[in-house]
Amino acid sequence: MTRQDDEASWDDLTPPTQEELEEARALREALEGDGAHPDAELCRALRIANDPPELDPRVNEWLVKRAIHRTAPKRSKVVVALFGTGTALALAAGVALVLSSGVLTSDHRAGATLTAASLIPSRSTQPMFDEPFERHGGTTNRIDRIARTRGRDYRSNLFERMGVRQ
Repeated sequence: MTRQDDEASWDDLTPPTQEELEEARALREALEGDGAHPDAELCRALRIANDPPELDPRVNEWLVKRAIHRTAPKRSKVVVALFGTGTALALAAGVALVLSSGVLTSDHRAGATLTAASLIPSRSTQPMFDEPFERHGGTTNRIDRIARTRGRDYRSNLFERMGVRQ
């Protein structure tokens, strides 16, 4: 469509009907504050969105304080009491565990000496290998064999310290 066609189409428009004129008048009056129209709220919202009015500084301050107050963490007395009680119970359980295991008694040292004699000592890895190491390759197999043996020794020592007989 060319510009001439566009201008010609505006000229060819039929004049508004009486009903359209009454509708336009009712909308104008509603926007000016006289009467009501279903499209008046939409027109006001579009006008405010395009050119918002100045906000009163007191209203702005109130909105900011309200937003900050809503996002501030609230500490409930119940939550604080529960955390305090939980902490006290955990501390009491720790003290009871230390006292019941005999860590603070002198008999514990004597038991530790007897147990230490039956532990597997750390030793060289030489007895694990009958043949000399290859110059290249085989590293993974050697490391795996050492790790398995050391893991077995660690578990045996751990169970011995705990008093578990195998």
